[in-house]
Amino acid sequence: MTRSSLLPLLASAALVLAGCDKKKEEQAVKPAPQQTPAPAPASGSALDDAKKTGAEIAAQAEQKGKEIAGQAKTVANDVAEKAKTAGAEIKTKAEAAGEQIKASAQDLKERSKAAVDAFKNKPAANTALAASTADISTEAGRDAIVKQLTDSAKSLASDAAVTAPVKEQLTKLADSVLGNKDGEAAAALNQIVALKPSADQLAVVKEIQTNFGVLALGRNFDQNDPAYGGAVKQTIDAIRTQNVAGAISGLQKIGTSAKLTDSQKQIATNLVSSYGGALAGVTDKVNKVTEGLKGLGF
Repeated sequence: MTRSSLLPLLASAALVLAGCDKKKEEQAVKPAPQQTPAPAPASGSALDDAKKTGAEIAAQAEQKGKEIAGQAKTVANDVAEKAKTAGAEIKTKAEAAGEQIKASAQDLKERSKAAVDAFKNKPAANTALAASTADISTEAGRDAIVKQLTDSAKSLASDAAVTAPVKEQLTKLADSVLGNKDGEAAAALNQIVALKPSADQLAVVKEIQTNFGVLALGRNFDQNDPAYGGAVKQTIDAIRTQNVAGAISGLQKIGTSAKLTDSQKQIATNLVSSYGGALAGVTDKVNKVTEGLKGLGF
């Protein structure tokens, strides 16, 4: 090979070599990619702090849990105590209501029984009339009227619907009749009427009034005594037939007699009052007796 032909080859080789060297230099100059360093292991102090913090949080949570549990227990106990108290109150009220109902039922039962007994024992009008028409001049006739009269008074007094004041006067009337104290019995009858018993009670009171009027006049006044001008017999007949106007008129005539005893005046005065009338034309002495009776509550 000639010298002239080698020169171009050598030049080309030199250029290639130069390019390779340059490429190596560029690769050497280019920095290597950076890598993230691995985290350093925690130190012993930091780990202890983390454990301590965790323990504190756990302790606080436990304490809070205990507080909440305690509050819940207190609320539950309070609710239970209130429920217990309310239950006791309800039980007490229920027992009281039960006792009241029981007492009311017993009272109603007693009233019903008393009403039934009173109805059974209540004298019929025809029985009272039969007694009042008995021969007052005989002992048997007077006894018949006394029995009917006292039975009626006691029967009415046993009625639960009758007020205490009326019962008291009914008892006084019956005792006075049995004790032959017709003046006091007449005052009691007057008081009974003045106390205004009910319509049902008044029916029995009228029977008592009829029987007592006949009895009192028959055994305390002489029907044949001319001093009364026949007024006693006429008054008894008026009372028996329940002729109120005739009864008052006859009693007023009897009351004007000058020969009346204090007991007779008391009978006449209170019988007139029990019929709703006034004893007219009486003497001053009779008026004084009447005022005296009023002062005693008759």
